[in-house]
Amino acid sequence: MKGEMMLKLLEICGSAAGEATDFLEAFLNAGYGASYGKLERELARVKQSRAKRDAMNATRRRMRQRYHSMAFRLKKDGLIVEQTEHGRSRPLLTKKGREKMRNLAKRQSMSLPEFPRRTETAAVYTIVAFDIPEDQRLKRDWLREALRRLGFTMIQKSVWIGRAIVPRQFLDDLHALQLAEYIEIFEISKKGSLAHIE
Repeated sequence: MKGEMMLKLLEICGSAAGEATDFLEAFLNAGYGASYGKLERELARVKQSRAKRDAMNATRRRMRQRYHSMAFRLKKDGLIVEQTEHGRSRPLLTKKGREKMRNLAKRQSMSLPEFPRRTETAAVYTIVAFDIPEDQRLKRDWLREALRRLGFTMIQKSVWIGRAIVPRQFLDDLHALQLAEYIEIFEISKKGSLAHIE
C-alpha cells in the first residue's frame, strides 16, 4: 500500500504540474493514514472539481472575448463611443446606436405566427425557394423552421423540398408576414434527378 502511494506520487511528479497539485490536495483531504483506495477516490474528486473550474474559466474567457469583439464592432459601426470619467471608461450610445436599438427592439417585439403542424404526405414533390432580405432575418428564420416542421428538407440554403401538403394557414401566414413576394412554391409531378430523395 505504502509503495503504491509512493509510486503514484512519483508518477504524478513526473507529469504535469497540475497533477502534482491535485495529488497534494487529495493527499491533504484524505487525511493522514488514509488507504490507497480513499486517496484514489479523493484524487478523482479533486480532478473532477478542477476540470469543472477549468471549463468554467474557459467559458468566461470565451464570453469576455465575445463581449470585446462585439464592443469593437459596435464602435467600428459608429453605434457606441467610449467615454472616460474619473479614470473609468464606459460605452455610450450614439444617435445611430439609439436608432439601431429602436429598430432591433421593434423587430424583436414583432409577433410571429405559430409554426404549422405537419400534414399528410402529398403524391407530388413541392419545392419552396425564397430570397428574403437580410433585414427580415427573424421572418426568414421563422420560415426555415416552419418548413422543417412541415417535413421539408433543405437542398440549398434557400431551396427546400418535401412531399407535404402545404396548409392554407401557412400560406395565409406568409401573406400576413409580407413574405409572399419573396417566395416561390412549385409542385413537380416527375421525379427526374430527385429520385434519390426520400
